[in-house]
Amino acid sequence: MNWKGYDVEELLSLLDGVKPATRYSYKALCPAHNDVDPSLNIKLEADDRILLHCFGGCTTESILEQLGLGFKDLYNDN
Repeated sequence: MNWKGYDVEELLSLLDGVKPATRYSYKALCPAHNDVDPSLNIKLEADDRILLHCFGGCTTESILEQLGLGFKDLYNDN
């Protein structure tokens, strides 16, 4: 799967503590707060969207800001 500006491997390479969670999702340390136990869920949707959810309460916007990305980077060119 390819995303606008980033493929999933590139996105995951920006995160620490990345581990597979399920076939189409990963968990990682959230870059938007002092995370010691992976609380960020990265899910790959069938329509090529990437969904980010921090169980610590961080917003997607704050996560993307810490990674130097924008919302457009979570969606396929199409």
